Amino acid sequence: MMNNRKFSWFTKLSLVAILSFVAVLNSQAQETVITESNFQVTIPAGWTSSSNEENVITLSKDQGAVSLMVMEVPASEITPANLKQQLGAMYNGIVLKSPNSTNVNGLAGLFVEGNIKGDVPMSVLALTVKKGAKGLVVVGITATVNENTYGNEVGQILKSVTKL
Repeated sequence: MMNNRKFSWFTKLSLVAILSFVAVLNSQAQETVITESNFQVTIPAGWTSSSNEENVITLSKDQGAVSLMVMEVPASEITPANLKQQLGAMYNGIVLKSPNSTNVNGLAGLFVEGNIKGDVPMSVLALTVKKGAKGLVVVGITATVNENTYGNEVGQILKSVTKL
């Protein structure tokens, strides 16, 4: 038998608050992207991801105001010289700092930052990691004026890289 008891205004208000909180959590959900070789990257809410026929994954926010390209490469191609050469080929006029060795979640790699002069100065970064025969390269670009706006989220993405 069903009880016809009425709920108090406090109970109703509490239920609405809980449902609103759950809706906010769902709208702020993160997304995890997994590559063919089982590298995993987590992106914050508000970012989009897409991939092309060459399995390059593009992560972006605010209609491309900041974007990251994620691609797999043979681990043997991850060297400081090759990284500088590839970034130079991608971005005409890029000035790079020296790549630094790094370790992200147990994955050895390289990290480098650079700038592109021009009408709209751009900031570029690249993270490479490798495990076994496969490597992952993440290249990010945004207008230099946007660094402070997106820096924390880009850092979260880079720190999330793992291999399953």
